Formats: sequence, C-alpha cells, structure tokens
Amino acid sequence: MTDLINQIFDIAKGIARVVETSLIGPLTMIFKSLGLLFVKVFELGLMAVKWLMAQL
Repeated sequence: MTDLINQIFDIAKGIARVVETSLIGPLTMIFKSLGLLFVKVFELGLMAVKWLMAQL
C-alpha cells in the first residue's frame, strides 16, 4: 500500500515539475519583460517632464 502511495506521489511530483517548467518559466519571462518595459516607459516619461520643464 505504501509503495502505491509513494508511486502516486512520484507521479504527482513529476507532473508538477513539468507544469512548473512549462508554465512558470515563460510566465516569469513575461512578467520580467513587462517590468522592464514599465521601467523604460517611466524613464521616458521622466525625461519628457525634464525636457518640458527646461522649455519653460
């Protein structure tokens, strides 16, 4: 009985690893790129504000 339970746990761990590598990897990449994009847009906005202040 314990062998069966251990096998079920091993299968579940294997499935979790596959799901983790197939989903979590791309998701973290997407969130990292979105974060970098947000930072770049924010920096661009700051530069625009500084330029506008210099024009006044």
